[in-house]
Amino acid sequence: GISSLSDVEFVERLGVGLGSGRFKARLTEANADVSLLLVEGEKYDKPGLIEWARRLKRVDHPGVPGVVQIEDVLEPGFVAQRYIDAHGLNDRVEERGPLTPVNALAMGLQTAAALRATHRQDIPHGAVATRSIRLETRDGAMDAVRIVGWRPLGPGLTHERGISNDVRALGELIYFALIGEQAPTAPEVDPIEPGAAIAISFSYLIDGALRATAAQRAILDALAREFRDHQLDIKYMVRLDRKS
Repeated sequence: GISSLSDVEFVERLGVGLGSGRFKARLTEANADVSLLLVEGEKYDKPGLIEWARRLKRVDHPGVPGVVQIEDVLEPGFVAQRYIDAHGLNDRVEERGPLTPVNALAMGLQTAAALRATHRQDIPHGAVATRSIRLETRDGAMDAVRIVGWRPLGPGLTHERGISNDVRALGELIYFALIGEQAPTAPEVDPIEPGAAIAISFSYLIDGALRATAAQRAILDALAREFRDHQLDIKYMVRLDRKS
């Protein structure tokens, strides 16, 4: 049969994924570099993946790289997103030190808005980390945030847990950008079952910021106040965006 990869030129492996993994690749006919999540028919739920990819394609936000192609007919199947050629947040901080409070807050708000857009399509990321946040340099403007590494939630990871992971990661990303160090370890929480309320507390970030400046602490305090004793729903990011 005809291979789905006849128009694909692989450049490098980016990481593990469903089945075969994630690659930087070029779609030769479209002349476009993509982040390609390559999967094999016997190793994944193809209908579930395609439904997930179509919802991701409906996300209209600059912080979420657009879906370029969904291969749902030929084998192997794949989902291709626009490739982001930019430094990760981890690389930026390692090279230049912590972001200024203003830039860290801007990064956090852009990340929050992008996650809000995907959550509205019932798509948690579930594994946001410093390497997932890419900062594209723009002339005369602050860096633009792009979130990479999208894939369906892994086995045993509920939708609620995925959202909880995303919100917790948001706080820890802001901490890392401000302080220049990995955030303290979050306290253990009970598994979040389907349909359960989601509660988040960022008090552990405040406790760990012993060397924070007044401006850095003010941002962390505001973050902690926003989520203290709050039962999250799909509007949580709207509140964070408006209050900040």
